[in-house]
Amino acid sequence: MKQLKILVAASFAFLALFVMTQEAQAIDCRLVRCAAPTCPAGQIKVGQVKKGCCYVAICRPVMKKCYYKGRTYAHNASFRDQCNTCRCFNGAVACTKMACKPKGCFYKGRRYPHGSSFRDKCNTCRCLNGNVGCTKMLCR
Repeated sequence: MKQLKILVAASFAFLALFVMTQEAQAIDCRLVRCAAPTCPAGQIKVGQVKKGCCYVAICRPVMKKCYYKGRTYAHNASFRDQCNTCRCFNGAVACTKMACKPKGCFYKGRRYPHGSSFRDKCNTCRCLNGNVGCTKMLCR
């Protein structure tokens, strides 16, 4: 019976110490000075959460823009470069490497295949990748 009383007394002492410790932690939070939640260099704050007594920032990396052939693209933007598709990812551009089919030409209502030559009155014309170029001879 005496051992039971000692065990019960020890249990109550532990419980009292536990409750005091929990109350002391709540009081400590009121006394703690918390720094403003910030993010390290290269990251931006997107929110904050309470951790212990203070708030901490939720951060994510700053995604860099891409510069490609004189144009600026936002992170994760996709765009075309001739017959290829490109994507900007954090400052780097990645493009497919598809071979582009040469384009034919339309000239005066007719279609000409890429690389072909044809006559327009006394001038010679050539279709190259969608563009027609002709000599400029005066016709008699």
